[in-house]
Amino acid sequence: MKKLLRSGKIRPLIVVAVLVLVVALNAALGGLNGLHVDLTKNRAATLDAATLSAARALEEPVRLYAIESEENRNVWLDELLARFAAASSRLTLETVDPESPRMESLHDYAAGQELVDGSVLVVSDRRSVLLTVDDLFSYDYDQTAYYYYGVMQYTRADFTAQDALCRALSYVTRSDMPVLYALSGHGENGWDGTLNALCFRNGVALETLELADGQAVPADAAAVLLDNPASPVGESTVDALLDYLKDGGDMLLLTSYNTDFTGLDRLVEYYGMARKTGLVIDNDAAHVYSSDYKYYLKPDLRDHPVTAPLIEAGQRVIMPVAEAIERSDVRRAGLNAQPLLLTTDQAYIKLNTQAVATLDREEGDEPGRFMLGMAAVEGDTHLTWFSCATLIAAGVSTASGGANDALVTSALRQMFDFPAQAEAVPAVSLLNDPTSLPAVPALAALIALPLVCLLIGLIRRRKLS
Repeated sequence: MKKLLRSGKIRPLIVVAVLVLVVALNAALGGLNGLHVDLTKNRAATLDAATLSAARALEEPVRLYAIESEENRNVWLDELLARFAAASSRLTLETVDPESPRMESLHDYAAGQELVDGSVLVVSDRRSVLLTVDDLFSYDYDQTAYYYYGVMQYTRADFTAQDALCRALSYVTRSDMPVLYALSGHGENGWDGTLNALCFRNGVALETLELADGQAVPADAAAVLLDNPASPVGESTVDALLDYLKDGGDMLLLTSYNTDFTGLDRLVEYYGMARKTGLVIDNDAAHVYSSDYKYYLKPDLRDHPVTAPLIEAGQRVIMPVAEAIERSDVRRAGLNAQPLLLTTDQAYIKLNTQAVATLDREEGDEPGRFMLGMAAVEGDTHLTWFSCATLIAAGVSTASGGANDALVTSALRQMFDFPAQAEAVPAVSLLNDPTSLPAVPALAALIALPLVCLLIGLIRRRKLS
């Protein structure tokens, strides 16, 4: 055997054996269609150590659904998802075309959000979350070039998918998250991506709650949300909410001039607040979104723990189609109800909202300075009321530059503690990287490179002999 090794005749066979072993290992880890060599400048498709750790720490199955059409496939996202799924046997990945019948079975996991092309749905047996394009990528572009020349010149293009996937894994598998229950059964506003994203960013589980007669608010409720009921909230439901609040519970109430307030007047009155019906308009140009939209209000923020983060950051909220809030006659020791948002003294209320002929002030319109938000605190109980049902609707949230989201987040933070979030996985810049980056299959590279080396060795050996 030693003589055979010294002769060198067996060395090519050893190389081939090692090659077969490496190929088998690659097939076991990534399949014969395997992963690709990441040739990007910033290694956009290479998993960060934190991402690998999050995937390998999974103790329960998680399903990834990449919602992608063939013409909208993204090479960075596809490659990263493939590597991510390969990192744990508890992760499965399925690519679903937005036009395929398979989409019907996924809508229940989206909690009312639209499963758009380019998004990723992350699902466990506990809950699910939809990662939108805004979660997976972050862009800045030259707005002047776009508006004047129609040219999209990116000044920043970051790949943030690894951080989003790590947070999504934590979100769908954690058992110790606070639960925000959104009441249903009275024609409440449906969820949209803004509320889901707000809860996802802060590690808050969002679930629906329909209270049957005699049913109490669940004991694990961190807070309850009631958003613009269109039909009466029954007396038994109001009783359940009052019992919950009196026992130290917390509630966020969003209403509008068209809210069915039946039953709710008793609830808010108990905490020192009352509804003042009508559409609020402000004639102060600095306190409305534009002169054409004088019912898109930009109220003043009053000093309060809820508004403090916005005041410090210089943010202004936008409240379209709002009504007024006033104090009720209820007074008792320990109850503290304070205003959060105020119009200017140039505001007035349109009482007949069914027949508004003009936004200008008319005879019969009630003038004054009106409250658009109040917070009542009594012991451990918090009841925060904003008189704008679309406060965190997607378009309004965007127009406010994130201020509306920040206001709701701050209000919830006064009610319960948000769980600590893991350190963010750094984003990767995609600027100046070709889109064909991972075009070399790892399996081909593993086979080709050793074969080339073997061929060179054989040629040199023949020359020497």
